[in-house]
Amino acid sequence: MDPTVFDQKIAYFKQNMPPQCPILYSLKVIGSKWKIPILWHLMLENGQHYNQLKRTVGNITNTMLTKSLRELEHDGLVRRHSFEAVPPAVTYHLTDLGKSLVLTMGELFDWGKALEAQHGVPTTPTSNREDS
Repeated sequence: MDPTVFDQKIAYFKQNMPPQCPILYSLKVIGSKWKIPILWHLMLENGQHYNQLKRTVGNITNTMLTKSLRELEHDGLVRRHSFEAVPPAVTYHLTDLGKSLVLTMGELFDWGKALEAQHGVPTTPTSNREDS
């Protein structure tokens, strides 16, 4: 990063810092182990059914998925849509607030890829991985 851009950003943070750090509040809302993967998979394919979301997130218990979805819904990032059908069907969708995270998630995605490369972590796109 250009040192001038870095210094400008730090000056902005110092001038606009409220009593409580907004990053800490953001992490309170999305910072649990499972919320970011849930949001990520809903960004990649919005409108997933519960079991489909459970499969795509992987290794999450029903309890944690339900708890995380309820919290994300409570915080206005995810919307639960119930269909009047037999058997009952439910899909989960990102709200506009949830969708507003796409740029931040994109930055974290790029930063994570660069960090993996710097640390020599081999990466394989998910679409090319074989399930074991």
